[in-house]
Amino acid sequence: MADSRKKTSRSRAPEYFLPVAKLYQLLDYIQVTDLDAKQLCANAGLDITKLANSSPDQEFPAIYYSNLYLEAVKAMEARHPVVPWAAGMGTEVFRMLWCTIIHCKTLEEALKRAEEFHHAVQRFSGHQLSLHQKGDLATVEYRLDIAMALPICAPPEWERALFLDAVAQSSGLRTWCSMLGWLVGRSLDISEVKVAAPPVSDEYRTMLEQHFNCPVEFGAETTSLSFPANQLELRVVQTPYSLEHLLGHAVYQYWMEDPNSGSTTLAIRSLIRGAPEGQMPSFEQVADRLHMSTSTLRRRLMEENTTYQQLKDECREAAAIEYLVQRQLKIHEIATLLGFSEAASFVRSFRNWTGMSPKEYRDAALELAIS
Repeated sequence: MADSRKKTSRSRAPEYFLPVAKLYQLLDYIQVTDLDAKQLCANAGLDITKLANSSPDQEFPAIYYSNLYLEAVKAMEARHPVVPWAAGMGTEVFRMLWCTIIHCKTLEEALKRAEEFHHAVQRFSGHQLSLHQKGDLATVEYRLDIAMALPICAPPEWERALFLDAVAQSSGLRTWCSMLGWLVGRSLDISEVKVAAPPVSDEYRTMLEQHFNCPVEFGAETTSLSFPANQLELRVVQTPYSLEHLLGHAVYQYWMEDPNSGSTTLAIRSLIRGAPEGQMPSFEQVADRLHMSTSTLRRRLMEENTTYQQLKDECREAAAIEYLVQRQLKIHEIATLLGFSEAASFVRSFRNWTGMSPKEYRDAALELAIS
């Protein structure tokens, strides 16, 4: 497809952009499952006609991908209660589950609450979770009734239908691993991962092993991940505010996060993003939420080669991009929401972050949006 528009240019923040080819992949799946692609794009703020006339390597704000994915999940859930991808992320069951977990005190309590929840709703959700402890090792076992998901999620003509079981189960484990780490503000030390399905490919196994940082066994009796049992004592550091932000931006946030970032860095980013609008937490408040002294927090950030000010700026950058793309706010209004004393300061900072002015960014973002 020909496209005369130039590829977006910027000096920083490549994680906030994706090639249009990514949207094409998602749209292909939406169409093969017989969902209304035009309506879902409109719900996500995208113009499907503009998409069709775009070059695959043209870049667009990643938040549009997240919006379209979540709209697709809603449409799938309306047809059938079992959405197998990513442990059901984006469904109402997923939301209800995490709204019950967020008030737990420790990782162990959260996992036991999740086990109880899934036991109560498994008959129609298709997902199950259980916690087992043997000696120094804790194991989270994930089960998915794949037969319940087949009617809507993997039509025979879909080229990846043969790999549905392996991809659905492993994506469920990935989601649980990421969400549990988010919950306690640090990465779990995964020592073993098993998937009760045949392998997809060597490349897929390598991708999973890089994600979990440990060997992955396919063809196992159960789908599970294991980690040191003493990590069950880790305290929950997230809040209902940060959960609401995550639930509305989960796919987008996964795209933005650097998997090599330190656990303290990721926890702080989430707490900042999830704070009530216009209420940036102080360094002291963050340290208290993470159950550590300010000196310990400062040392942790030094070890991860960052500062609290740098993390605040990164989060303000992400928030600014969201405001520019999704809200009809004036530049000075965005500046105020982000804590800038004047619009000119915000414009300078935004240009330093992205290599573009806020107006230039908004104009580029709207190329694929509904007029």
